[in-house]
Amino acid sequence: MDKTKKEKLLGTVGKIPATHDHPIPIEKLNSPLPRGAVIRSFCQGCGIAIGLNLNDAIKYLSLLDEEPENISESFAGHYFYIGACSFCDSKKLYIELKPIPKLEKN
Repeated sequence: MDKTKKEKLLGTVGKIPATHDHPIPIEKLNSPLPRGAVIRSFCQGCGIAIGLNLNDAIKYLSLLDEEPENISESFAGHYFYIGACSFCDSKKLYIELKPIPKLEKN
């Protein structure tokens, strides 16, 4: 079945509109990682924070100019702050490895 017929029959799912006004989800970044994840990424474009497996994390790391000696130590207590992801329609391509902000105790 061609793409046009499929879209007519099933509809389409678009990307999340990127607004770039999302607060950093400090609580989620401080929660335990999902099984198989070594670090999280947070997309400022759409606000999604997801866990990344080692292969994906290394790909993100390769986009940065720095190459740490010990990858697992550089991931501990950090997250990738990105401007665009595969879930949103952002065109702002940037990536940073940032320390996870501490939760404030009330």
